[in-house]
Amino acid sequence: SRGREPKVWFDKLCIDQKSIDIDLRCLPIFLSGCRRLVILCGPTYLSRLWCIFEIFSFVMMGGTSENVDLIPVVAAGCEESEIMNISAIIDHFDAGCCHCFRREDKDKMLYIVRTAFGSIHAFNQEVLHILHDLHHETRWSARSSSTDESDEDSSDGGVAADSVQSSSESDE
Repeated sequence: SRGREPKVWFDKLCIDQKSIDIDLRCLPIFLSGCRRLVILCGPTYLSRLWCIFEIFSFVMMGGTSENVDLIPVVAAGCEESEIMNISAIIDHFDAGCCHCFRREDKDKMLYIVRTAFGSIHAFNQEVLHILHDLHHETRWSARSSSTDESDEDSSDGGVAADSVQSSSESDE
């Protein structure tokens, strides 16, 4: 970094996937140094608990929905149906239905949610508020990005300038 602040922080590269417990505790610190959060939101993004934790942590650490770019990334030819699916997921979000690559990560994260919020339902209400703000500010059709259906790695994830990238499908 040559004594300079980083311009882009990619969680996929910066979070040690073998020591997720340690980095989960540090996630709010990592995100508090970010000015913007760019989310490339594919069909499964909002069903991954790590991704939800990153959005929630960014907002709780002082980020605002105005500093979040939610960009739908959908398969060419399926834009309308995939955007409708993403919108439905936002409308019916439930952290208990989210997935993690490792079951023990999900158990640990839901334990944290229950401890901090008293219930998953209370956490869901907070996340729904954030997601509805983001959804309201996003111009889905004008900002949608299409991908080839065979390019699974580019269909979900996030990137950020002075912000954070969300996890890929394989390392929730």
